[in-house]
Amino acid sequence: MSDKKQLPNDSSALSIAQVPEVVPVIESVVDLEGNSIPNNGSTSSRGITLKGKGTANMLMHLFWGLADAGGGEPEFSNGAFKVGEDGNWSITSSFGAPMLGSYLYKMKSSYRNQLESEIWRINYVSTSPEKAS
Repeated sequence: MSDKKQLPNDSSALSIAQVPEVVPVIESVVDLEGNSIPNNGSTSSRGITLKGKGTANMLMHLFWGLADAGGGEPEFSNGAFKVGEDGNWSITSSFGAPMLGSYLYKMKSSYRNQLESEIWRINYVSTSPEKAS
């Protein structure tokens, strides 16, 4: 007699699969006018859209903060949002009038190992460098 118990071969039986974790990546940032903002780039826009990759259908958080505060780590979160089925995400962060200076952004997964993206730095200036004379 065997000590093993057999699960019913039923299509309604619960199946659990481990989803491989993907380190979140910030791939691009654009301002509200659609201008690309490279890492450590500058903008005078009052909002940005960050785009990247993460684990499909999982929750992530956008963290941000002033570069000179928080020990060099983004410390504030806009709350959780869900990554798309294809592993792509996009989030727009807009504000009334940002303080001038350098801000840091990173994505952090809300599951198991809480993996984090590399930090993306944006320098907010009073006028965009291209328009300054």
